[in-house]
Amino acid sequence: MQAFSKWTQITGDSGFADFVFEVADWLLGYQQDKTGGFINDHQPGAPGYTTAVYLEGIAAALAIAANERSKTYSDSLARGFGFLDRLIIQERDRAILPNLDFALGGLRQERGPGDLVLDFLDELLDARRRGRRLRPLRPRGHGLRRRPPDRRVDPPGAQRGRFTKL
Repeated sequence: MQAFSKWTQITGDSGFADFVFEVADWLLGYQQDKTGGFINDHQPGAPGYTTAVYLEGIAAALAIAANERSKTYSDSLARGFGFLDRLIIQERDRAILPNLDFALGGLRQERGPGDLVLDFLDELLDARRRGRRLRPLRPRGHGLRRRPPDRRVDPPGAQRGRFTKL
């Protein structure tokens, strides 16, 4: 979908746009109204992290959509990002995680205490970047803490930034 969307923008060929819209409209049938996640058979316990994959396609469709279709895709992205926001490990999870600093920003596989999935963060971030017409979910900040500064203690006599051959 992303390639056909970009090709539509470059060539102006509406045939590519029609295909993108056909797939996007079909995908919308799998998005839950209540949660905003996409149900599928690609992961057990869906909806879950695979929602990010589908949002990439919806964001690609939004990039070439106009009028009512644009509103439909924007609403889909907002609901999908809202769902994924609940899967992201954030400060609010401190009470249930023994070492939040190692997991902060991770994406749970599904709602609940499930496993973290690192490879689908890329899909989430790409969908978010492509859906930039959407207003931010967290206008007052993203809710994630910055990584703590490097507090390594070098052994006595070591010079930071200098390398030696072994």
